[in-house]
Amino acid sequence: MLISAVLVAVITAVSAVAFAASLGISSQKMTLLRPTELPSAACSAPGTQTVATSKDSWISQGSPSQNKGTDSALYVMTKSSSNERTLVGFSLPTLPSDCSVTGATLRLRNDAPSGTRTIQAYRIAATWAENTVTWTNQPATAGSAAESQVPSGAGWQNWTVTTQVQAMYASGAYGFLIRDKTENCTCDTQQKYLSRESGSSTDAELIVTWG
Repeated sequence: MLISAVLVAVITAVSAVAFAASLGISSQKMTLLRPTELPSAACSAPGTQTVATSKDSWISQGSPSQNKGTDSALYVMTKSSSNERTLVGFSLPTLPSDCSVTGATLRLRNDAPSGTRTIQAYRIAATWAENTVTWTNQPATAGSAAESQVPSGAGWQNWTVTTQVQAMYASGAYGFLIRDKTENCTCDTQQKYLSRESGSSTDAELIVTWG
């Protein structure tokens, strides 16, 4: 098979040179593209889609075995031995043929921002369930965190998660774990985000752009 492939390549190159000569073009002025150098196919349908969270919950180090998947709010707190984290999951849109993710933004509605904290969003690396996840059984995370400063007033808080979402398409979409960058702080600072059970039409959102 290798010999056949080499023969085809040689014959193709010789044919190209002969054809060029018939047109009066010297071989020195020709540029032959290898198969790996051919331009890639263009995205068939560039676009953007916003998806609402399909599951969310928060977990408390102070109540390590308690599930809070039905609560109307989601909490992130930094406090010595009583940290709190939030998990949100999404069903990713199907990408059109020859398209890849070029941008992604995660948004949560911070209903009671507190302090000048940096909040991190990590890609979750394993399955979890809204009504069973706890501090004790929380899933592992992978990769680096996206970071966002707490807003000065109630409103949407955004994270640029392009790298994380690209990895989700490659390795599985399990959502995000949201936590304070510096946990175990003596400042006892808590953020309150609205959950999908709040009934306020302000569920967490993931905005995915592809091209």
